[in-house]
Amino acid sequence: MVRVSDLVDQIGHNGPRAILYCSACGQEASANAGDYWNLPNNYEFECCGFPMVKVVKSTHYSHVDAEHV
Repeated sequence: MVRVSDLVDQIGHNGPRAILYCSACGQEASANAGDYWNLPNNYEFECCGFPMVKVVKSTHYSHVDAEHV
């Protein structure tokens, strides 16, 4: 489970940034600590009744041959 206290300020951070993700429905949310300044540090992020996880989203590119276009 991810709590507000687990998040860091990502402003000015170069490269991939962490996000919060619900593995049940695919919902994505910010994992920037500054976005949750008004919540207590022990607040636990949930979605669909399950704990959200902190992930880094990545994209994979694959070549496709002419038959699959």
